[in-house]
Amino acid sequence: MKLYRFRSDPEFTLDELEKNYFHFSLQNELNDPMEGFINLYWEGDKILWKNFLKHYLYTLTNTIINIYILPEAINNPLPIHFDESKFPTKELQNIFEDLRDTFFKNKEVNCFLDYLTNIKHRIYINELKNYLGFLQLLSLSIVLNILKKHEILDWKLPAIYKIGVFDKFAFLMPMVEKQHPDFIKLIFDACYHVKKEMNLSFKMSFKDVDENGIKSFLINEFPNKYVEEVKALAFSTPCIVSFMEDYSSPAFWGYYGNKHKGLCLIFDNGNSDNEIHFDFQTTWGGICCSTHKVTYQTKYEDVNFFRMLGSISLFAMDKFWLSDWEGNRTEYLRIGDNYLTEEWRNEYNKTLSEAFSIKFPDWQNEKEHRIVLQKELVANDTPDTRKFVYDFKLLKGIIFGLRTDDDYKIRVMNCINKKCEECGRTDFKFYQTEYNAKTGLLNIGEVKI
Repeated sequence: MKLYRFRSDPEFTLDELEKNYFHFSLQNELNDPMEGFINLYWEGDKILWKNFLKHYLYTLTNTIINIYILPEAINNPLPIHFDESKFPTKELQNIFEDLRDTFFKNKEVNCFLDYLTNIKHRIYINELKNYLGFLQLLSLSIVLNILKKHEILDWKLPAIYKIGVFDKFAFLMPMVEKQHPDFIKLIFDACYHVKKEMNLSFKMSFKDVDENGIKSFLINEFPNKYVEEVKALAFSTPCIVSFMEDYSSPAFWGYYGNKHKGLCLIFDNGNSDNEIHFDFQTTWGGICCSTHKVTYQTKYEDVNFFRMLGSISLFAMDKFWLSDWEGNRTEYLRIGDNYLTEEWRNEYNKTLSEAFSIKFPDWQNEKEHRIVLQKELVANDTPDTRKFVYDFKLLKGIIFGLRTDDDYKIRVMNCINKKCEECGRTDFKFYQTEYNAKTGLLNIGEVKI
């Protein structure tokens, strides 16, 4: 199997070549924002939903406190990694317990909880955003009243009228589920997009009286941001290194090869295997993995959020999510018996690897292969810990671009020749690209110096 890896930054590439390592990129550093998209849905029993709403409530409370202390915190990521076992003071623990108990004694909240528990279909992201949007004013009112009661802050909201939203849903949705099950997702997708326009209108209308956008954020935008960011509890940002099956496209060289001024590395395991196996050495130990081919499609994996909480500790999982504060434990699909076992971890890694190996068909000309590693495998995630040293024998050659500078070529060739002398290699080859006007592609000729 032969694969190609384009490089563009001269100094960075020379360091890579001297020490023969790959620098794995975080997924959010890649070109396509849809890469790694997982079609999350929520489906669980009353315990799981109760703990989800508790997490929502605690995240909202911590967000309000953070913004009160520092208004600029409105632009920060939400504090979703909340550890209920590590309250800094007993007083703060009492406040959150008072908040929790008050919230779940509310009739509307309990109606909402029952409604979520009894839904027969999968709740996808836009439907969940709508539900939390319906609940947001009531949640805000409860949070602010408790914070005022404990003399933390005193913000005022208009009176909250009980409109019985979830009573209406509990009455209507069973009929919709039974008669038009395929329409449910379309209905909530449409509601979500309408609500986005309403939020924009709200921000424009109140910009003079809400200069820092706090009211608009807490009332309208928080539910959407929460649902987007809580996904990080299910999976963290992976680390990725990419290869291609072909080097001959001028477009690839223009985009990935620094406008033809970079180079392309040739990796070859010397056999007909479909992928290349790497035994990496890192700052924290060794790891074995193989490349795998990217799939180009528009269909994404459906995954239950409650079965994918892999970026939190087993203790937090057990105490915060699988059991409630009254000692009741979830029985949904025996999730609690299976979490973080070897079988679960293998399935979790398989799901994420497949998810981060799907791209839209627009990219299919790349014929990409990649290695995907979960960030949890990278200790103290820094650029240095994302350097994975490979066996130099797998690097068979280097192709220079049409406009690669001669001085740069000499530095690269001297670097590689020195490494070859040290390990006794005589099979390494250098190539120069040449434009073929007849085919419109790039040919390569060996550089014999």
